[in-house]
Amino acid sequence: MTIESHEGHVPASLLFGNQLIALAAIQANPTIRIRELSSLLNLTERSTQRVVHDLETAGLITVSREGRRNHYTVTTNVALRLPDGRHVPIDLLLDTLSRRTATG
Repeated sequence: MTIESHEGHVPASLLFGNQLIALAAIQANPTIRIRELSSLLNLTERSTQRVVHDLETAGLITVSREGRRNHYTVTTNVALRLPDGRHVPIDLLLDTLSRRTATG
């Protein structure tokens, strides 16, 4: 599945699955390895690479090399487009998830 953002908004269907888990994991650990992420997602490394590529194509993350490792940066100025037309900022969603995870 290839996804693209339109006018700074991303379809809600993108983030309700492996992409959301990957995005939260990348935000928590910007130098996470594909192998670690694939274990977390319970996917093959190739499928995980596809998830990361989808996030990058949508403009939700940027990927840069630091030595032999990738460094991921979550793009927080993008909004999630809900089916009813409302938009939810990605940073608000991730902040909410990280607080819920920290508190149990």
